[in-house]
Amino acid sequence: MARFSGTTHRFAGTPSEPIFTGEAGIEALEAERRSLETQQKSLSQELREALARASKAEHAAIEARYLERGNALRRALQELEARLVAVRGVPGRPGLTTDLVIVPQVEQILQDLRTVIQRMASRHAGPIFDISGFLLPPDAAFDTRILLEGRNYRWWADGSDPEAGDLAFMEQARLYLAFQNLGWSPIPVGAVDGREESLEILEQVTQGK
Repeated sequence: MARFSGTTHRFAGTPSEPIFTGEAGIEALEAERRSLETQQKSLSQELREALARASKAEHAAIEARYLERGNALRRALQELEARLVAVRGVPGRPGLTTDLVIVPQVEQILQDLRTVIQRMASRHAGPIFDISGFLLPPDAAFDTRILLEGRNYRWWADGSDPEAGDLAFMEQARLYLAFQNLGWSPIPVGAVDGREESLEILEQVTQGK
């Protein structure tokens, strides 16, 4: 999720990321793919030469290192090939990607969240509550003009039915009270705040990506 761009509505470093330089940008990706393919083809020869220069005691470590490098090259090629397909996904607009290309990333985010919830559930007895709907946005600010309408006095005076604008007033009142340092907390009474723990698990699951 940290890779998501609010400007492009795509994930940086994934096949969904668009290219704004058109065919020139696509050709640069093609050149990168050819370079990776060359490295992959020469890997076996490099391994044989490295083994020939090393002692038998060093062979296992060298083979493990080259195996890791080969796996990394294979993953990089797969990602690059997927990106080359994606950046040709909009006819007549080379470099742009369709909305559907973010589906794999969204599915991975959902899977990561399910994993976090499952691990939290295994550590703690009782239900787990999602309090994201109770949290205030970091830049939340109340609108004084709406608050000055004083709609609450009408409710208390005659118990009249809701009118247009009442919900907007209640939302602004919520924001106002939240910023008055009244000790308000989104955590239900008797519950444990697991936000920090869940973030630690998420870091482990995603490896900081």
